[in-house]
Amino acid sequence: MTRAEIVARFGVVDLKSPRAHKCFRCGVSTGLAFGSLLRGGKIVFACKTHFEELM
Repeated sequence: MTRAEIVARFGVVDLKSPRAHKCFRCGVSTGLAFGSLLRGGKIVFACKTHFEELM
């Protein structure tokens, strides 16, 4: 899965969403995020183990 596909599928636009602050793969609570909320973007959260998939 490409980074764009991960952002489109697992990204959140609302930081109060139940999926916000949880790793997109394993669901562990995390503060690591990739993306931007500017101009309608999305943010994907990932734990240290799965963050490399986004790079």
